[in-house]
Formats: sequence, C-alpha cells, structure tokens
Amino acid sequence: MWDGSESRGATSCTPRNGWGEVLRQGGTTKLRAGSDREQADQPDHASLTITEAEGASARAALRTFLEGFGIGADHRCDVLVERLLPGALAAGCNQPEASVAECATRYAEQEFETWLTHVLDADRLAGQPALPIGRAAFLACGGPAAWPELLLVHEGLPEEFVAAMRAAAPVLCPIPTPGAMVAQSLESWSVADAERAVAEVVDANLAWLTHARPLIAAPIRLTRTTS
Repeated sequence: MWDGSESRGATSCTPRNGWGEVLRQGGTTKLRAGSDREQADQPDHASLTITEAEGASARAALRTFLEGFGIGADHRCDVLVERLLPGALAAGCNQPEASVAECATRYAEQEFETWLTHVLDADRLAGQPALPIGRAAFLACGGPAAWPELLLVHEGLPEEFVAAMRAAAPVLCPIPTPGAMVAQSLESWSVADAERAVAEVVDANLAWLTHARPLIAAPIRLTRTTS
C-alpha cells in the first residue's frame, strides 16, 4: 500500500522503510515510430522513491496487462513495463487507498485507451470504449508478431498498421438511442367484458370437445401362453 496519506498532493512518495529505489515521477512520452523506447525522454519532475516490493508488484501488474495484448515476457515487454512504471507509481501516490497493482493496471488502461482512440479514430468509435475494441483488433491483425514495437507510438504510425487495426476492429453492441415509447392503453376491463371473454373461451373449448373423436374402448383379452 502507498504511504502518501500525509501529503496527497506532494510530488514525491516515500516508502515505509528507509530503503527503496528512486524513479522519475511522471507519465509516458509520445514516441515516434521506430524510436528507441529505452532512450525515451523522461519527464522532469521530483524523484519518486518506492520500496522493492512495490516496484515488483507494479511490474507484475503491468506485465499481466500487456499479456492481454499478446506481448509475452521478453525484452519488448520489459521495455514497455519500464516505460509505464514511473507514471503508474506516480499515479499511485495520489491514491493511497488503492494497491500498487490496482494503480498500475488503471494507469496502463488509461494510457492504452488514449493511444487506441488515436489509432482507431474517435469518430469511428462513436463513443464506444477503445480499449476492448483495440485489444481485439491488435490481436486479430497479428499485431503481437508484426507490429509489437508500435504499441503506445503516437506519431509516424505506418498507414498499413492503422488500416489493419481499423479493418480488424470488432463492432460492439449498438449504442442505445432514446426514443418515444409506444402509447399503451390504460383502460381496464369491466366485469361484463371479463365475463364475456371467459364465456367465449369456454364455448370454444366445448365446441372442440364436441367435435373431437371419442375414445374407443376395445376389450383386451389376456391369454396365457404355454410352452
């Protein structure tokens, strides 16, 4: 859990014990396609100190999130995790009631939601959530094998990748549109109407029973066979 209750709006987060690792507080940077993620510029903010356990928990949550995009535990996954980690931990400092893993996952979801809205086009999404649609599209178009380096890249995306993502994007349930309800009759039946309806049902059943073929009772002879 976070130890940030004393100064929720502060720019640093101090661990419970005196030992920890120092990261730069802030979010991700908007990379160009083909740029080296490990050389991405880090934001200029106050240093963020976390415990070893907190860092491990946040990294595990981010790896689990990336597995949903088909990114396994390899070098590319580690680079993305380290890129998302500072912003995830900084976001957690302002949410001391939430766990490190919850904050890291929520931060990753927000970053990918923003990126996928850019890739899929907000007008095409028409208010639908970009994260589940974009995850399905990335997997369907072979993104984990063909374009893993383009995750979270905002500028200079290849047209082929954008076209493939938009073509593979599934259509979710239609968004409900408001409309006028059909007018309903509120008139109640009178006793006479109810009796008449019951009489019609009884008459119809009696007519059916009258014209139905009667059951034929044929005698059954029981005989004992001898061998």
